[in-house]
Amino acid sequence: MNNTVDEESTKYVLGNVSGTSTEHERLDDLHEAFRSYLGGNLSLAPLEELAKPKRILEIGGAWAIQAAETFSEAEVLAIDISPLPARSLPSNLTFKIVDLTRPFPAELHDERYDIVHARLVFIHLPHPEGIIRRIAQLVKPGGWLLLDDAYQPRTVECDPIRSPGLSSFWKLLQDSQRARDMDPFIGARFKEILQSTGLFSEVNAKEILLPLSNPGINVADGAFFNAAKLS
Repeated sequence: MNNTVDEESTKYVLGNVSGTSTEHERLDDLHEAFRSYLGGNLSLAPLEELAKPKRILEIGGAWAIQAAETFSEAEVLAIDISPLPARSLPSNLTFKIVDLTRPFPAELHDERYDIVHARLVFIHLPHPEGIIRRIAQLVKPGGWLLLDDAYQPRTVECDPIRSPGLSSFWKLLQDSQRARDMDPFIGARFKEILQSTGLFSEVNAKEILLPLSNPGINVADGAFFNAAKLS
């Protein structure tokens, strides 16, 4: 089995940058920052309501290891565009290289997973709405789809008089992303997209404002702020 992705043909905007050791270290630090913010839990969602999930899908990230340790009787599949670094993995965790912009492999078929999780993935992908809709179909009835992502401030929210440099930066960045078919506001559209699929009886969204400077609020918000700086 060829377990690589052709960097010349992949549609990922960042290519295979996630395969570098420095990038893996950054992603591990990012996971630990989120884990601290979440009080050691996998999510803000009450996953304990699930009666022993049998199959869990993680799209990138170290979250898969924590999920495999938390639900030791479940089969956990982690997918990413780049291979995992050499590390010890729980026996119930397997990994497969998958390019989300291409047709899904056989393991990813409709209504297979009790939990599907993705963190800070879709803001980096071209045509993310279509990929989200395909991923939503992988969730079993009664299962959980957990999406954590960022969205950038709209240019109009940056005062061009008081902050001309920041306003120009966001405009240039967002124009560049749109030119690559990315959506800099995809995180703000998750609820609307998932409701429109008709696949879920309930869709909830929690929005957290992250200031660009040190928030100086409390330990939890500080941890989340540090996670944002790593993303």
